[in-house]
Amino acid sequence: MIDTHVNGDDIRRVVGVLKNTDKDLLVKLRKDMRSDIKPYASQVAQAVPTNAPLSGMNLGYSKFRWSSVRASVSFTPGKRRRARSGESALLSIAINPSDSGSRGLYLAELAGTRSAGFTPQGQNLISVLKQKYSNPNQKGGRFAWKAFYAMKPQLVNLGEKSIQAFGDEVSKVI
Repeated sequence: MIDTHVNGDDIRRVVGVLKNTDKDLLVKLRKDMRSDIKPYASQVAQAVPTNAPLSGMNLGYSKFRWSSVRASVSFTPGKRRRARSGESALLSIAINPSDSGSRGLYLAELAGTRSAGFTPQGQNLISVLKQKYSNPNQKGGRFAWKAFYAMKPQLVNLGEKSIQAFGDEVSKVI
């Protein structure tokens, strides 16, 4: 099993110490980690189809229209995603539509992950997407999540190397 989370309290303490001692080191850590992960985030974004997965998503006026996607990487130490366990993600990759008004990506990526559909139209949408696109993890998405999950061991390894290199650099400064 690969543990990709760190204790949020520990990360908040480290970030607090860096802010008080040398802000430049914290800026460098953020920059280095984001730049290391950015090529992988781009690969995840490329896994999303460029054309709409369903013909009804080609309508230019609908809020559920399809658009190209962009990837962004954020350094998010200490933000609690799991409040009970105190764990926190150190980095986050977001895949969003380039056209901010379009919701087709979210609909196609996540339809059926929380329910089997509440209306006949929703049930039909989910069944058509399941037929066209396999999804081994029913709680994850069809395109970006699947690509991310395939790269997860590489990303964890890369993150550990970045943190180790940063620790070595901090040791030299201190």
